[in-house]
Amino acid sequence: MSIAQKKIEKIIEVNGITKVFDGVTVIDNLSLGIRKGQFVTLLGPSGCGKTTLLRIIAGFEKPTEGKVYIEGAEMTDVPPYKRPVNTVFQRYALFPHLNVYKNVAYGLKIKKLDKAVIKEKVTSALKLVGLEGYDHRNVTSLSGGQQQRVAIARALVCEPSVLLLDEPLGALDLKMRKEMQSELISMHNRLGITFVYVTHDQEEALTMSDVVVVMNDGVIQQIGTPKKVYDEPSNAFVANFIGESNIISGIMPRDYRVCFLGEELECMDKGFEKNEKVDLVIRPEDINIYASDSEKGQFDGTVLRSVFKGTYYEMEIEANGYEFTVQSTKEQKIGTAVRLGIKPNGIHIMKKLRSVNEFYGEVTSENTVTFCGGEFEFDNKNGLEKGDRVKISIGFDAVTLTDDEEDGVIGANVTQSLYKGNYYQVQIYTDTDEDFYIDTQDEWDNNDRVGVKIDKEKMIVEKVEDEDEKA
Repeated sequence: MSIAQKKIEKIIEVNGITKVFDGVTVIDNLSLGIRKGQFVTLLGPSGCGKTTLLRIIAGFEKPTEGKVYIEGAEMTDVPPYKRPVNTVFQRYALFPHLNVYKNVAYGLKIKKLDKAVIKEKVTSALKLVGLEGYDHRNVTSLSGGQQQRVAIARALVCEPSVLLLDEPLGALDLKMRKEMQSELISMHNRLGITFVYVTHDQEEALTMSDVVVVMNDGVIQQIGTPKKVYDEPSNAFVANFIGESNIISGIMPRDYRVCFLGEELECMDKGFEKNEKVDLVIRPEDINIYASDSEKGQFDGTVLRSVFKGTYYEMEIEANGYEFTVQSTKEQKIGTAVRLGIKPNGIHIMKKLRSVNEFYGEVTSENTVTFCGGEFEFDNKNGLEKGDRVKISIGFDAVTLTDDEEDGVIGANVTQSLYKGNYYQVQIYTDTDEDFYIDTQDEWDNNDRVGVKIDKEKMIVEKVEDEDEKA
């Protein structure tokens, strides 16, 4: 295959994209290739950068750094109307003073096509979205689902190579959303063009997509098929964001063996260092429940809660100090003693995102150093001098969070809290857009405002040269 053919096979390529708004990095050195004809979903929480990435592809935003290619041609500086893409927005952006026909025909009229051609294309587009006979209806008289179909028809009528959809189902009720999910899948199959879809709804992404791109903090966390992302999450964030999960810290003593919650179990994973610290995810449906006197299983537990979810019961079962979420078609009554069993293929081992927090800063006095917008005390064991550039390494257990920002050296917002067996792992973002991971016994909620303290005896401060800091 020639280089030109390969470029066209990847209908969209973004290389090294960074986007900064008012000093805040929303997308950080992101690269992604999308193949022709795929249904690709950008999935992640609010503020993760997925909509910004879509707008950069569409041309509504220009990247701070990096390049955008569509159909093998660079489009970084090309305006939206000259790109072979069309966008469907959550709010549809229909013209309320125009009827259905005129809304769909608008883009074709701008191109000054013949009236007969416009009529043929609009009729075909309305038929495609199931709105035949709605030509002269006022768009304000339509339901939300019908308005969304008009927006899609308007986007498709210009025959784009790529259709970009920015949370187009977000304004619909649950029943209509389900119907439109099926309709979009059907349209994609009929048209064969590339769909790039943005959502924060995990079920939507898993149901509709050929490929799911999971994003957080402006960085891609994992790319894969829906089944791959669900069954084999690459890290704790993906496991926690995609579906229900039991996420626990463990140690790999050797290949195919993992220790957690005081037990050593067989698993299917290899390639880890001896006694490497890992995260593991166990899906609720992969845990078997046995009678308390059974020889099967590995953990003795007690049922704490049980909720009927329609096709299964979701139970919280405490075992070895951890509350497992378990899903089963058979209910166990609250207070029942049970035994839990997990097969090797039900345990998925993940590399830890990081093992230590690292920052760069400057020594401000004999025993103080500034970083992340604050001045912290440290134990100056290396004879560092004022003005020295330094790297600061901080263990997850060296940080204390306070519920009053004024009690800390700096303030921060909680962005994630994962229960991992006998502690919570909390992610925070400071006001200077730096993030910490903290292991704590305290549970914190997303968006909690906290103060940050650091144990000076557990802070490692080392002098660095400028080149080291850049590296």
